[in-house]
Amino acid sequence: NLQALPNRPSSISPGSKDEANNVVNRVGKAWKATPGIEDWFRSQERLQGSKPNDDGTTLFEMLQEGPVVVNTHDGGRMDLTTNVSKIPGRGLPEFFLAPGMKNHDPNNIVAFDNGRAFDHGSSWQDRYVRFSYDNVESIPFWRLLKKFRTDLEDKKDHYCNMCFESARHSCSACKVAWYCSENCQKEDWKKGRNGRMKHKIMCKKFQKT
Repeated sequence: NLQALPNRPSSISPGSKDEANNVVNRVGKAWKATPGIEDWFRSQERLQGSKPNDDGTTLFEMLQEGPVVVNTHDGGRMDLTTNVSKIPGRGLPEFFLAPGMKNHDPNNIVAFDNGRAFDHGSSWQDRYVRFSYDNVESIPFWRLLKKFRTDLEDKKDHYCNMCFESARHSCSACKVAWYCSENCQKEDWKKGRNGRMKHKIMCKKFQKT
């Protein structure tokens, strides 16, 4: 809401609410000072092509890499992903992967809807969506997003699932959890971090389709 921006904090600590308020304050004022910028932004969405001219393979690959905005012919606009490491709440006991999420089927695309990630009144099952590629009207800026992720992959860093230090290897079974050492991997397998489910349990969930 551009009419009710948070006050600019006098001091800012990294990762704090004050830091978030500061970002909103700066970005909000810039948007407010540029009338029509949102309409212009939306008008640029399709200059790179509405969506890949294939059987949905490109979208399937992009969803595996991270979040993708998808517009559908029925007026829907969804922020989707099938990348397990990008799904909020993946350490919760009730977390699960929806059947078919790891399989490419243009008639039955299954993905996690980030727009429902914090809808605590819904079940985990309701946070996944199914749709056909024919129903996809457009994927905004898909060419730019694909190129950006390709460039980013060359510089990608991973962090330990236990201590957040730079990680050197991933779990050989699920490929989702990364670790800096064998000790951290064993500790996560047996106990987990800060009350989170131990990886011995979560690993099986990450592998399910």
